[in-house]
Amino acid sequence: MLETIPLTTAKPTAHTEIEPLRETKPLRETIVSICGVCSSGCGAEVHLENGRIARLTPIKNHPYSVLCTRGMKAAEIVYSPDRLLYPQRRVGVRGGQVRAHHLGRGL
Repeated sequence: MLETIPLTTAKPTAHTEIEPLRETKPLRETIVSICGVCSSGCGAEVHLENGRIARLTPIKNHPYSVLCTRGMKAAEIVYSPDRLLYPQRRVGVRGGQVRAHHLGRGL
């Protein structure tokens, strides 16, 4: 039968000690894509750091080889705290409150 030890009397072992944090370099990656901020579809290289958008740069030989101001600020748009992540449904009268609506339920 297994013996249980109360948490107050348990002794720390070598496995429970906290290891010092190691400094790691950020994981950098570049993906060739198109800008999705507007419908123009400008060619863009998306520079990622640790899986998050760091910046966008235009692709030189693409037919739309420039990025507009909105495209250059794509990271701010994608990671904005005010960005809606779910469909919204009005509760009550117009101008009233809205709440997140799950697509699994009907309207």
